[in-house]
Amino acid sequence: MVRKRKARRGKKGNGKKNNVRLITKPKETISEIIKEPAFPQVIAIVSGKGGVGKTTTTANIGSVVSNKFEKKVLVIDGNVTTSNLGLQLGFLYPPVTLHDVLDGTITAKQSTYVHKSGLHVIPASLSVERDARYNEMSRAIDMLRVKYDLIIIDGAAGVGSEVKAAMRAADAILVITVPEIPTITASVKIIETAKKMKVPIAGIIVNRVKRKKHEISLSNIERVCHSPILAVIPEDNKVSESMNAKEPVVIFSPNSPASLAYQRLSSLIMGMKHRTGFFQSFLEKVYRIKHCKSKK
Repeated sequence: MVRKRKARRGKKGNGKKNNVRLITKPKETISEIIKEPAFPQVIAIVSGKGGVGKTTTTANIGSVVSNKFEKKVLVIDGNVTTSNLGLQLGFLYPPVTLHDVLDGTITAKQSTYVHKSGLHVIPASLSVERDARYNEMSRAIDMLRVKYDLIIIDGAAGVGSEVKAAMRAADAILVITVPEIPTITASVKIIETAKKMKVPIAGIIVNRVKRKKHEISLSNIERVCHSPILAVIPEDNKVSESMNAKEPVVIFSPNSPASLAYQRLSSLIMGMKHRTGFFQSFLEKVYRIKHCKSKK
């Protein structure tokens, strides 16, 4: 009798009834999540706190969609006060930037640069003295829709007017977080802000996962944020190395753990099926088991 009870208890712990869906199933594309017939053409990548990987995610999704799916992709540095996208892709002091576009002095085409990966980029100015007309962002991006299959805005952190301008210009947002309480709390705020603005929330990307005990479980992140997790991006030294090389990690080291995760995420965005790699499946499985044990 004792053995049977133990077996049943183990079965209950692993059964489907008590499991919270941690990762979006491969068949669930972003268009299905936001209940639209096609994938969103303009996506804003945002977060409640800085330093969580918005810019890195923007560059890597853009590179995968551009190269693997052979789509015309534009990435825009919508973080105009603390711009990083151009810097990360090697455009240190571009003569014309998004600031000039928002001012109306030049067209968006004139401020577009081409990275060696083929990715089109509109960087923001690195000058701290330049102000930007945030309200013009929607107008500027609407004029670019006919030229690109996908436009990704690297948004600012927080819930200020700068990030709201990027969210208004987008068809949907992706929220980047890391498995830590302060960042998740900030993510809840930006998700609530998006709901009030009636901007579709495509889901959450949990970045820099190290599989440590102190990390917040994926199930708790979904439960608190009330949004699905689309991808788990593992901590990967190749990401830092790729930044120094001024290349997205998916090009610098295409088979690294983070690169494989970005490829899967990009497939979801484009509505394509992507077979989850061994490392990603293993990571998700270990994360579930570990946090299940820690709650007992």
